[in-house]
Amino acid sequence: MDETEEKDMTGKRNRTDLDAYEPDHRVNDALDNQYVANIHACFFAVCLGVLLLTELGLYSPTVLRQMRIGTAIMLVITIAVQILGRVPSVASSDKTKYCILALTLVETLVFTSVLNFMALLVLCIPILVAMNYRSPKLAMFTAIGSAVCALLFPVIGLIFNTWAVDYFYMLIWCVTGEHGDQFPQFIRNLHPLAAALIFVGTLYFNQIVGIIYCLRSANKRQERIHKKQIEIITKSRDSMLAGMASVVENRDNNTGGHIKRTSEVVRILTGYLPLEDSFRDDIIKAAPLHDLGKIAIPDSILNKPGRLTDTEFEFIKIHPQKGYEIVCTILAGLDDERLRSVAENIALYHHEKYDGHGYPRGLKGDEIPLEARIMAIADVYDALVSVRCYKKQMSHEEACVIIRESMGTHFDPMLADCFDRSAAAIAEYYARE
Repeated sequence: MDETEEKDMTGKRNRTDLDAYEPDHRVNDALDNQYVANIHACFFAVCLGVLLLTELGLYSPTVLRQMRIGTAIMLVITIAVQILGRVPSVASSDKTKYCILALTLVETLVFTSVLNFMALLVLCIPILVAMNYRSPKLAMFTAIGSAVCALLFPVIGLIFNTWAVDYFYMLIWCVTGEHGDQFPQFIRNLHPLAAALIFVGTLYFNQIVGIIYCLRSANKRQERIHKKQIEIITKSRDSMLAGMASVVENRDNNTGGHIKRTSEVVRILTGYLPLEDSFRDDIIKAAPLHDLGKIAIPDSILNKPGRLTDTEFEFIKIHPQKGYEIVCTILAGLDDERLRSVAENIALYHHEKYDGHGYPRGLKGDEIPLEARIMAIADVYDALVSVRCYKKQMSHEEACVIIRESMGTHFDPMLADCFDRSAAAIAEYYARE
């Protein structure tokens, strides 16, 4: 059985995780082919520039006809690659990559043989193009093709009579002053060394541009893959955090929906604070973990139908510390240090009070992290407006009065304005629930 497939008891094949990535695979192929099409367009543009310089007399006229023929061939190949790389139904086909690489090798052969046969550097372009696809088979195909091109280009160069005539003439002119009539007057007016630099520089400019573009497109592909990997990791992490939070909520019969509602209140509150977007996102992602420590509380206490005794409440008060320990464990390998810190602070300090009479550490004022001070408001508000076995449900207005009166004692007074401005949005959310 193929490793990407499996059979159930009826013998039918089921889709596996690898099958689920097939659409992304084809999208990546289509984008890769589009990048390669861009490479060909860039490559042809600089070659056309060299042809124009030749038409103006920069190079000797002995290669003008060959350059016209070679550029025409490259134009046809470039158009073909553009069609293959940009038509969606064609660009996503596996065979398209082989066709494009074959055309790239032919174009390389034409360029090195007809336009500039000594430019061996251009032979790395097909290999760089193959690197975009990250396929061992394509790499082998390209390596063999490049080797064949390296063997064939001198033969084609002889046929087209492009065997270094310009190079030799330039070398002889620079050393002896002879054969200067092969070059236009503005070249002969320059110092021989300067003329040689201009001559060789224009020959290799197109190759350098082509190679830089290849490297740029390969880098873009890597960025795209890296971004996709980050998205997958982020989704997996967020799903894990939500899953851990739901485990706690499913154990606590008294606070059904509490995690969802408090997370939404946190989202609303942070929307009225001048926070960085990334910090706001971290607070929202970490909010569902604030009561994670309740997983360590016995069901007899957690689901007790009535008020807790002092001893039982002391037991409840350990849940922030337990939550902190659990968060530290499950997020230990997380690269996002700030998200980890925010989650730890919310789990540990969301029951601290601004006047220092909270638990578990008895912190006061700005000693309490901002994210925990925000979480405290959301936590208490939801507790006030929700039904509990030991109390009745309060109205939104009554809860707002209590929270406002507690600013400076339980809550950070600097968050009073934020709460006032967000109160209407919070009430609207609860009305929908």
